[in-house]
Amino acid sequence: MTQSTDDLLTKGAKAQANGQWQAAEQAFAEVLNSEPDHPIANHHMGSLAVAVGKPAEAIQFFGAALKQRPDLPQYWISYIDTLIALSMFPEATAVLEQAKLHGVMNKDLAKLEALITSDTDQSATADLPHAAAVQLGQLLERKQFAEALEATEKLLPHFPSSILLHNVRGSALARLDQHQAAIASFQQSLALNPDEASTHYNRALALLEMGDLDAARSGFHDTLQHNPRHIGAHHKLSPIKTFTAEDWQVQAMRALLEEGDLSDEGRFCLSFALSKAYEDLGQLDVAVTYLHQGNDIRSRMLDYSIETDRALFANIKQYHTDFIKQLDLPTPAPTETVPIFIVGMPRSGTSLVEQIVSSHSTVGAAGELDQFGTLGNALVSERSLLTSETIDGFRSIFDQVLQELTKGEAFVTDKMPQNFRFLNLIRIFYPEAKIVHVERDPIATCWSNYKHTFGNQGLGYCYNIKDLIAYYGLYRDLMEVWHAEYPGQIYRLNYDQLVADQEAETHRLADYLNLSWEDGLLSPEENQRVVRTASQQQVRQSVYQDSSQQWRKFEPYLEGAFDPLLSDSP
Repeated sequence: MTQSTDDLLTKGAKAQANGQWQAAEQAFAEVLNSEPDHPIANHHMGSLAVAVGKPAEAIQFFGAALKQRPDLPQYWISYIDTLIALSMFPEATAVLEQAKLHGVMNKDLAKLEALITSDTDQSATADLPHAAAVQLGQLLERKQFAEALEATEKLLPHFPSSILLHNVRGSALARLDQHQAAIASFQQSLALNPDEASTHYNRALALLEMGDLDAARSGFHDTLQHNPRHIGAHHKLSPIKTFTAEDWQVQAMRALLEEGDLSDEGRFCLSFALSKAYEDLGQLDVAVTYLHQGNDIRSRMLDYSIETDRALFANIKQYHTDFIKQLDLPTPAPTETVPIFIVGMPRSGTSLVEQIVSSHSTVGAAGELDQFGTLGNALVSERSLLTSETIDGFRSIFDQVLQELTKGEAFVTDKMPQNFRFLNLIRIFYPEAKIVHVERDPIATCWSNYKHTFGNQGLGYCYNIKDLIAYYGLYRDLMEVWHAEYPGQIYRLNYDQLVADQEAETHRLADYLNLSWEDGLLSPEENQRVVRTASQQQVRQSVYQDSSQQWRKFEPYLEGAFDPLLSDSP
């Protein structure tokens, strides 16, 4: 039965309210297929385009809605607000004049008129339009940092006093690894309002990624001075400072955590921060209690099931046996820049290895890229997608990503640990690539995962010890498959041997990678590249031994949780 227009409009509006953009678009598009001039459907389609960060596409829909219902002020507001977001100020002025002719001016349209008045001091100091602010937030959320930067560059001449614009510009620059420019942008924001805690926080994050830990600590302290309730600052500051018995921050975090209306995200962050604080204070039983609490909260938030990964790993093995091994695809031509894939369990030492390798003058560092994870999950689900055309297309895109993130070096690292799942695809797509598998003591690896927080929601197994142990078994079994399948093509690097005999192990690693020896390889802490992983603090320090034994001081409080891995640990 064909749905009526009213039913479709109701269905679309409900989907739009729930953030189901695709379903909403389908409903409104179906209305427009039969009634192209329908004003409500056109207005909804324009609103959807703005919501998904495509304001330019919204213009035609808002225009069509207005043509049918010029008596509705909201339609004019939507149209003009979007023009302002696109920095189309003359066009916005012209549309506003049309609104006046139709006699629909109200207080909201009057506010827009104040914003777009040309060549006046008012337009230079006015607040950023709501539509523009929403668009910028969506661009950052979708990691469209270049687009966000471009948008701020267009808007800043018109709104030079917008703190939001300077902050968004700084955040975009930081994500594009232009940290000095980012800090300058945050400084401009602070000049406008030195009491804005969020600006101090963003600036401190950029300094942290640059490795300036002293300045980052100071920045997070400034954040808390202006907003003692800033949970992000508490969370980010705790790993890079040493707490003392007199530290005010401990009681402040406890008081925040005891508040009943705190979000799960806030409780999770504060629990981990307090665990670090009580570890510094030597109260390890309390530290473990907060650690368990934080992990329990995060586990519930992610609703992770180890069965999902069990099924994935089984599919990967079956895919390789039943399909990959039967393929007869042409070998791609070598690329100018040779990728070095550094893989293993998270917290196994992959960041340190990348820091060492990228200290070489011919090696660039791309950090943790998710392209192969996305590709692998897609191909495991739909095997027929793996063709010569797929390989050529993916390589073209991935090569471009690598070039944009480096400076034309002969080698470039991708240290996404989870790439270990798809080493068969890496061998097909980049047969010239170097693969380094970093191994570490199993308990030390799992304990380190349990003790740290990750921005990646794909690491849900890290927040439950039983899941961690089970996932470690899946990882170990799959890696044995790859080592057997590709003998001599995957370099096994033992983290504990590396820190025990740094020079000898680094020489062997350099030989495998075909890198000429440079003494800088022995001083990874001097590498000034940006680090965003959970290892930010460690890679700024000299390589030190015994890190894999740190878990043992907590052993009396863990009730044998890691006993299943004891036979594999020294």
